[in-house]
Amino acid sequence: MEKEQVNPSHTLRRKIGEAVSKFLIYEQLPFQL
Repeated sequence: MEKEQVNPSHTLRRKIGEAVSKFLIYEQLPFQL
């Protein structure tokens, strides 16, 4: 297992990815608020 280094850009990218995926999921909901 490789050493997990603290990479701010990687963490930020992961957070953005999670936010985008959540947004896409909400966009695909059968109803709109």
